[in-house]
Amino acid sequence: MTALVVEDGTPVAGSNTYVDVGDVDTYLSDYGKPSAKWSAASALEKGAAVLRAAQIMRARYGGQWLGERTERSQPMQWPRKDLIDFDGYEYDNHTIPPEVQHCQIEIAILVIAGESVVNDKVQKASHVQSEKVGPISTTFFPNAPSIDLFPWIDQLVGEFAIAGSNKMGMSIGLTARERDQANDEFDPFSYGEYFHLSKGY
Repeated sequence: MTALVVEDGTPVAGSNTYVDVGDVDTYLSDYGKPSAKWSAASALEKGAAVLRAAQIMRARYGGQWLGERTERSQPMQWPRKDLIDFDGYEYDNHTIPPEVQHCQIEIAILVIAGESVVNDKVQKASHVQSEKVGPISTTFFPNAPSIDLFPWIDQLVGEFAIAGSNKMGMSIGLTARERDQANDEFDPFSYGEYFHLSKGY
């Protein structure tokens, strides 16, 4: 298995993950979230799940992160610069937000559990057009609404990403440049109105 090279915000050359196996263990312990399948997995299986989670994050949020990579040559999408939180504070250019790390951890746990995090939408059972019993077959009405199986994953990092792949709704933040421009050109919305609209309140 490829060795885990953790990105700590430096950036780290050759980094391929934001967390290691120990971080997942600590997270599960600290947040009281026991996972029987994670505990039963081998060290190799856990490491592979962590790497897979990093790949899924890149595919899921690539191009959707706010701000810019701190260095063009860095292998990971984080750390990032020109990033402002909803309280108006600028993130350090060499920081990996805990929410980003927790997102990868949650995905790694799902990977170990055998869940498909890539195709994580299901259509609502209330919009079934027809069913068969043997072999089982279900047909949904055209344009039947779907729901996310793991919405908390996107919610963890919603503050740091634009509305990507119709997953995070209107979870929008401001880059440093956008904030400066908004100070002069924020008509007709006030920041408070924009904040509430962007958060979907």
